Amino acid sequence: MNFLLALMTLFTSTNMLGHKYESITVDDGLSNMIVRCTSQDNNGVLWFATNSGMQSFDGTNFTDYHIQNMDGASSSDNRFQQVLTNKQGKLFAINRSNVFKYNRLSDRFEAIFSFQGDSTYTGIINLINILEKDRIFVSTNHGLYISRSSGELPYEYLPIGDCNGTAVYDNNIFVATSNGIIKLEVYADKYQPIAKHRFTSLGNAPVRFIHADRHGNIWLQQKGSGIVFFDTKGKKTIPEWNSVLANKPVRAITEYDGLFVIAIDGLGLLYCDSQLHFIAIDKPNDDDEHSLTIDGIYHLFRDRDNYLWISTFAGGVNYINPNSWGFHHIKHELNNKNSLSNNSVRAIMEDSDGNLWFGNKNGVSCLNERTGKWKHLRQLPSNTVLALAEDIDNNIWISAFSAGIIVCDKKLNILRTLNRENSSLLSDDIFVIFRDSDSDMWLSGENGILSLVKTSSEKIIEYKTNNVVRSIIELKTGKIIAAGSAGIDLIHKETGKVDRIYPPTTGNSKVSMIYSIIEDNRKHLWIASEGDGIMKIDTIGNILEHISTKEGLISNVAYGLELSPNGHLWISTNKGLSRYDINNKSIINFTKDAGLGMSGFMYCCHTPVSNGRLAFGGIGGAVVFNPANIHYSYKKRPLIFTHLHVSNQLVTPGKDAPIKKAINECENIILKHYQNAFSIGFNTVSPIDDVSQEYEWMLEGIDREWSPSSADNMAVYNNLPSGKYLFKVRTSHVHSEETVQREISIIILPAWWETWWAYLLYTLFVIGTALFVFQHLQGVIRSRVNANKVKLFAGIAHDIKTPLSIIRLLLSNIRHRLPDNNDLESHKDIKLAISHSDHLADLANKLLEVEKSTNEVMPVKVAKYRIEASIDGISYAFASIIAHKNIQLEFKFPDTPTWAWFDMNMFQKVIYNLLDNAIKYTPNGGKVIVSTSIISKVCRIIISDTGIGIPDSEKKKILKEYFRATNAVNSSESGSGVGLLLVKELVKHMGGNISFSSKEGEGTTFIVELPLGKEHIKHSDIVIEDYALPKQFPAGHHKIMIVEDNTELRNVICQQLEGIYTIFAVGDGKEALEMLEESVPDIVITDYMMPRMNGIELCKHMKKQPQFKYIPIIMLTSLSSNKHKIEGFNVGIDAYIEKPFDMNVLLSRIENIIHNRNMILKSNIEPLSVDTDLQESSENHLLRVFEAHVLELLSDSDFSVEDVCNQMGIGYTTFYRKIKSMTGKTPVDIINEIRLKKAEEYLSSGKYTASQVGYMTGFSSPSYFAKVYKKYFGYTPSQKVRKN
Repeated sequence: MNFLLALMTLFTSTNMLGHKYESITVDDGLSNMIVRCTSQDNNGVLWFATNSGMQSFDGTNFTDYHIQNMDGASSSDNRFQQVLTNKQGKLFAINRSNVFKYNRLSDRFEAIFSFQGDSTYTGIINLINILEKDRIFVSTNHGLYISRSSGELPYEYLPIGDCNGTAVYDNNIFVATSNGIIKLEVYADKYQPIAKHRFTSLGNAPVRFIHADRHGNIWLQQKGSGIVFFDTKGKKTIPEWNSVLANKPVRAITEYDGLFVIAIDGLGLLYCDSQLHFIAIDKPNDDDEHSLTIDGIYHLFRDRDNYLWISTFAGGVNYINPNSWGFHHIKHELNNKNSLSNNSVRAIMEDSDGNLWFGNKNGVSCLNERTGKWKHLRQLPSNTVLALAEDIDNNIWISAFSAGIIVCDKKLNILRTLNRENSSLLSDDIFVIFRDSDSDMWLSGENGILSLVKTSSEKIIEYKTNNVVRSIIELKTGKIIAAGSAGIDLIHKETGKVDRIYPPTTGNSKVSMIYSIIEDNRKHLWIASEGDGIMKIDTIGNILEHISTKEGLISNVAYGLELSPNGHLWISTNKGLSRYDINNKSIINFTKDAGLGMSGFMYCCHTPVSNGRLAFGGIGGAVVFNPANIHYSYKKRPLIFTHLHVSNQLVTPGKDAPIKKAINECENIILKHYQNAFSIGFNTVSPIDDVSQEYEWMLEGIDREWSPSSADNMAVYNNLPSGKYLFKVRTSHVHSEETVQREISIIILPAWWETWWAYLLYTLFVIGTALFVFQHLQGVIRSRVNANKVKLFAGIAHDIKTPLSIIRLLLSNIRHRLPDNNDLESHKDIKLAISHSDHLADLANKLLEVEKSTNEVMPVKVAKYRIEASIDGISYAFASIIAHKNIQLEFKFPDTPTWAWFDMNMFQKVIYNLLDNAIKYTPNGGKVIVSTSIISKVCRIIISDTGIGIPDSEKKKILKEYFRATNAVNSSESGSGVGLLLVKELVKHMGGNISFSSKEGEGTTFIVELPLGKEHIKHSDIVIEDYALPKQFPAGHHKIMIVEDNTELRNVICQQLEGIYTIFAVGDGKEALEMLEESVPDIVITDYMMPRMNGIELCKHMKKQPQFKYIPIIMLTSLSSNKHKIEGFNVGIDAYIEKPFDMNVLLSRIENIIHNRNMILKSNIEPLSVDTDLQESSENHLLRVFEAHVLELLSDSDFSVEDVCNQMGIGYTTFYRKIKSMTGKTPVDIINEIRLKKAEEYLSSGKYTASQVGYMTGFSSPSYFAKVYKKYFGYTPSQKVRKN
């Protein structure tokens, strides 16, 4: 009969004992879901034998140990079968070929027994047992190997067949073999198999399982049958539940909670008592998240904290937490009508008969706890239930969403309804139903109205609280308290008066939603709020205590409050439950992982129930528990060091490593001077991560005090000086003042240059250096003088530039005053003087450039250019001297242009100086070759000449400060050595390299290598990438032609000008001439360097054509030399803009040219010819002509009076004297007035910003414009704009 009952139980229940099985899977860090065995070492660390190697687990961190890193392994099989410890805590593990012993000092496994091809030990290892004298008994598929103590070699071999384990029974060792049970006896310190013994009667059937329990009983299983049990007296028992096994293999047996637990592979866990009576069987259940994950059980292990660890095949590790049994999780079970109808619980109550009622999104469920039977009410107007209560007649009041109140009896028969249609009730959404001591029913709706239903008359009384109430209680004094969105109200039941007691009227009126309120024995009120946690207040609203996450509360979103009989305040939140001890102020948090089974609780969903229990509901169902059974006891646990990282690299023990053994076993860590950035990990060992555990640490010698308590379990230190330190770490737990502390010494060795013998060497070195310095003092002084030479020369150059400029201007004026007779000697002298002054100015500029490049961070403006075209353009400067010396200048450029990103100003100076040297020192009729090529993302520029070359003895001095080769000094060419020094510094700034080769009398070759691409350039240095379109410029119908061979730049300019002007775009000068025949533009904007026809040639062609000669031309150029500008002005260029440029500058220049050309045409003013007699021109006429030309050049901040004079055809000196005599002002004064008056006109129009007007009128910067404008007008440009 009992057996039949057991069978019925077996197939109708999966968890009769109510165990909650938790699991650890690969999602948690487990290396493999196949785990065959579990054990625990002396520190409490768990060890798992998995199909992916060995793995340790300290409750928080996993550490993997693979076969590849195990010493002496004879195979690469990473599938481990077993792990166990002996009485001394030594850890052993096996795979099918090896027995390993864990060395805690090196943190490695070492093979102590192996099956190898050339060894006497061959076969497959099934398992091991550690029996008497710590000897290891290795059961294999062909016999038994027995070690000496602690696994020492050699092993004794007994060829007794396939062995499946050993056990000690009645002080004898028995072996389970394929030939039955064999007894071992010791003769002359050797084991002998004995065939005849007390188990001989079992026959020779293979025995696949043998186990001796702690009581001395032995458990056996023969193949094809069930368990045979022998007690200590030899009594044989065959359990009545054997047939349940159905020939499934038994893998492990242990004791837990007073019962035997039997692991049956393919069935689950079978529980029986000491008399072998069947108790229960636990197996997987897909509808129960706390059931076993799989029925393939391989091993059972009970640890020192009474956790039961269950190793499974493909189900990870399951375990029972003994501390989680106090909470009873009630939830819906799939396809089980005898369970909660829905897991979204919104209301809970206990009726007068002790039945539990649950309101959820599927109606109402009622549980009779005595019978375990459920009944359900789903035929409601709305099945979303918000509140429950029992009235004086023992009927149940149910609040349904948007349906008011439904009243039913306990048999779930609906008796009546109460809603807005059939009564004076003002809301159909009732969240709270409360019965007071008069048995009247209080209802709280969503509209801030509190309703009272009088039981005696069923009359409904309304109380206007202006408070969306979520909690109603009756104080011990009989007063009614309602709490909600606006605070806490005291309701005067008889008079209808409502008094607000919280928040106080004198304080802050803002309050979070209050979901629950409760009164304690001292008549204090505790409130749970949404966002502010828990507060204790007195009856007049003063806050006495505030509890939040800062104090340890699991969440500040608190929903429900209940006081337990033992004086604890239980708090439901959106993240779990918290228990607050009112007396000692401690908090313990409980989450889903701690055994609650759920964590997301709901408001208005809690109640005390019979027998001192509490109930809380939420999204995952409900929990019911007795607070007296929820015990938490702090247990002092080992504190271990887990890892050491140096420079973010994990450190493992080794001969040359900072640690010679595992970090947890070290007394000190020795680091080299460059290993002064490290982190140390630590952790308390517990079966499962303890969220309340915190740590404090300090490094003596660095830290002055302990760090604040933190859950962080790693300390990080950086850039420590050499020295000796002591690292200390201690535990800090919210539930205990007891701590555990560990220390480890850390030594950072000094660098070799900081050691005593290094200082001895320093002393000797200083003495030797002093002698050397004494002997070579003169050379040192000379080197110091040379080091300051660049500053001295640069200072001189700076000082002479101003008088040199004056001399240059005076010479130019004298030259202009002389008659136009080129044969006069005075013309030649002045021309020679000007030439030498120009040369001296160039030398001064080079000296300043060198000084700037060596002592400052040079400003860089990078854009994309064609290298070959740039070199070609720079070479124009040498056309006259090349022709004069009859030098052949040859270019060897590739067919495809080379585009590169660089600063054109620097590039020009490099190429100019190299070409200058090559041409200067190449004799008449010689040859200079310039070539380019690309080699591995580098552009190589080679400039070769057939000049005088450099002597071999002086090659090392070339590119040094101011050095000139002897043959160069003796030549007829002048020089200073500054040019090559400047080239070297500039190439360096451009990220390139320069080298040379030379042979005296044959010539010199300089090689410049510049990187291609933009990777070596700071993004901030790139200036032509994006142009902002100023929307303030007026639109018009003027036509502009863009002539630019760079497609990218041409497209950008077109995009910016479209919508303002009509645009024509072409790629070079020849295309431009063809386009001019079809459409004549108002302005031409052209590049200087282009294929087929450059900008200068285009300008020459246009000025020869009557229909094109008056079209203004703006030249875009990368070349900044005055020589190129003069060449352009001489052929008719109207304006120059240097690349890279600001789009606002180009737009301003275009607007001014168009505007001023129109003014000239309207005034009918023709430019004066060279022969104009200034005396015959009227003063007004001269001033109008001057103003018109100034307006045309207005946006150019660099134009000078000389530029205007050149355009007017008048000598500068004559013009200056005339203007001065007419107006009393200098031409510069008049230009400034014209600029400022034009700026005033632009600002008055209201079309432009102050900054735009500054650029349009030729001021170099907005700040300078504002300063000059205010000085002239008395107010700033911005104030003028605001006036408009």
